[in-house]
Parts: sequence; structure tokens; C-alpha cells
Amino acid sequence: AEMYRRILYAGKGCAYWSDWELVLSGSEMFFMILFTAEFVIKVVSRGFMLHRHAYLRDSWNWLDFVVVVSSIITAVDSENANLKVLRTVRVLRPLRTMTRIKGMRPVINTFINSIKNLTNVVSLLLFFFVVFGILGTDLLGGRLRGRCFIDPKGNTFAPGAYARFMSQQKPFAVESSDTLWSRNSGYDLCSLETGTFVGASCDPAAVDGVLYNTTCSNKKWCLDDWCRDDWNDNPFDLGGGYMSYDNIGQAFLMIFQTLTNEGWVDLMYNYQDSYQTWGSRLYHVVWVIIGS
Repeated sequence: AEMYRRILYAGKGCAYWSDWELVLSGSEMFFMILFTAEFVIKVVSRGFMLHRHAYLRDSWNWLDFVVVVSSIITAVDSENANLKVLRTVRVLRPLRTMTRIKGMRPVINTFINSIKNLTNVVSLLLFFFVVFGILGTDLLGGRLRGRCFIDPKGNTFAPGAYARFMSQQKPFAVESSDTLWSRNSGYDLCSLETGTFVGASCDPAAVDGVLYNTTCSNKKWCLDDWCRDDWNDNPFDLGGGYMSYDNIGQAFLMIFQTLTNEGWVDLMYNYQDSYQTWGSRLYHVVWVIIGS
């Protein structure tokens, strides 16, 4: 944060930044003293917490107490990196001020009570989260890892071709039906499913005028067979490779993404290619209907 603030004011000179730093520090100290004085006066007049009308017996004072205590702690030991997280509590100060406005407390109380009444709805939503998360990991787990490869066992290779394919960054991987790709190869998704309404299949690859048979695999090719544990990566453009149904945590991310109704169509299309056309459509559309 310090670096970004200095970059922000760099064009105006170091003197400009020093003046603003003094203003910000002074305002921070002013509000801390003001809120602390109010806290002390209330505690002296009403007591702290032992009797019915004490300071902490009023739930509206809990927010004041948290703001005051966190401000004092960060002011006493401002250089402690572990305590700097307490400075985020300062964002509650506007809310604290709003509670002083006449008529604002009933509005906030109504908002809080409405949240309590929504617990049953939220519980039902979380139940469907878990159900669709388990269903997604069972049906769609690992599906985005399918990539097209030149079949090492199902081809007769031209002289030197086998060694050339093995020397790629990802051995035997191809991107499309007419291009041998040696960098970030195998990005096109394919389906390992067989039968009706399956996803995308792998077309023959043309290399140096020779057509080679291809196969879909979710694992990379090792020295003489498909690797045991070296899986293909999930597409990086989907949340850095974390948007998948490979485990329950990532499944919750996918479900939440679909629930927002933003970008869920791209997720559905990817699973149409890598799983089944109607299986992916049915899963995602049903969740959009239920979740929305």
C-alpha cells in the first residue's frame, strides 16, 4: 500500500506527499481521540458491563467499542505488521456515524431482522450447493483435462517423426486437425466419452503432408506409455486453472460462478466439448434455474 501511494503522488513531488501524509496522520489521531473520549465518558456515566444499563449491554455500543479498541492498538504499535490488519476496522466508522442519524437505527434493525428471516432460504441454497457440488465432481471431475494427441501406438511414423514428436514441450500433443503445436499445445478440449451426444472428438493431424491418427487423453505421454500421474492442466483462462469440478472446493467456485449468471455459458460450452453435449447443458441450466 505504501508503494502505491507513493506512485500516486510521485508526479506531484515528494513534498506534496509529505504534506498529505501529515494530514492523514493528523486526521487519524483526531478521530481516535474523539471516539476514545466519547467511549470514556459513556463508561464513566453508565458503567462498563456489570449492570442493566451498562455500556456493553447496548448492542449498538459493540461497534463503537471494536472501533475504539482497534484504533488504540494500531496507534500504540503502528510498526507491527501483524497488527496492521486491524486498520481495516476503520471502514466501520461511517457505519458508526450512521447510527447517530435519527431514523437510521430502525432501518438498520429492519435490515438485520430480514437477514435472520432469510436463514432458511440460505440453508436451502447451501443444501443445493452441496448436492450440485457432489454431482459435479462425480460427473464432470477431470473432464477439462482431455486433450488431443497423435496416437503413439496407432500410427506408422515417417523417419524421424517419432523423435520429433517426442521432443516437443508436450510430447505428441496437437492443437487442431492441421497444425502441430509445440508450445502451449493441446489446448483444444476433447471428450473421452463414447456413445451418443458425446463432446468434441480428435480429428487426424496433418504433419509434413502425412495424416496421423489422434486420440483423446487426460494424461500426458511419458517415455513409452501414458503417464500414470502427470495429468494435463485445466484451461488457464478459466480462473487461472482453478475453475473446474476436480474437487469439491473448485466445484463450489464453479457453482457460485454459474449462480451469478456471469460467464457460466463459457463454462457450459467447455464441458460440452470435454464431456457430453446434453449432459453439460442439463447440469448447468438446471442449476441456473434453481439457484436464480
